[in-house]
Amino acid sequence: MLAGACTPTKRWSAPVLLAAVCVLALFTPSCRPQQKDNQTAPAGLTEWQVLAEGDLVRLEAQAVLYRAADGTQCLVRLRVTNVSAAPVGAAVTDDPLFVFPNQWSTSPEPRRRVIDELEFLPKAITTEERERVLGAYHASGLAAVPPGGSANYWRAFSGQCPSAGAVPSGHYLIFSLSGRLRVTDGQRVEELTLLGAPPETRDVVMRPPLRWQPLPPGAQRVPP
Repeated sequence: MLAGACTPTKRWSAPVLLAAVCVLALFTPSCRPQQKDNQTAPAGLTEWQVLAEGDLVRLEAQAVLYRAADGTQCLVRLRVTNVSAAPVGAAVTDDPLFVFPNQWSTSPEPRRRVIDELEFLPKAITTEERERVLGAYHASGLAAVPPGGSANYWRAFSGQCPSAGAVPSGHYLIFSLSGRLRVTDGQRVEELTLLGAPPETRDVVMRPPLRWQPLPPGAQRVPP
């Protein structure tokens, strides 16, 4: 942590592999700590934030926090939109690094003042991984998204969820996202990654005051 009066409140997520690997971040190149001043503010706040876009799909996150009916989990809503002319398949439940909320913090400004986070370093997709995605597509093992269509997923945060008292009055709640999305149209494989992306492209900023939304019936939850 940086010393100073402006240290934001934060909680950590522990998605699959993250807790086991990132605790060794100082001893392995697979993870890296980030600790720096963030001087870049979002150009404008919208309900849906574009995280990444490729030739096949666009990946977005909604600036709304959802709570499961039993109150045990908070979730972030992700939307995958097919921007191509062919059906695509998305690797969602079978990829442990599918986009996930990595950390939350609060700030009086719509940006993180301090970046103090562990994340995986991006790695190029291998030939074997591409073949695995293509094989799953042809076996109808991926989440199908038709041309021009969208699919919504609620990704759970595995750390402690923020309470109303944890967010000071007038402060923004910010969830930093990490992970990746792999998709294919059966011919090519595309990977959209947030690993190593700058905070302004992967931070989901929620306006005050904090309001919880109930998880809609039939919502497709992706466990941490």
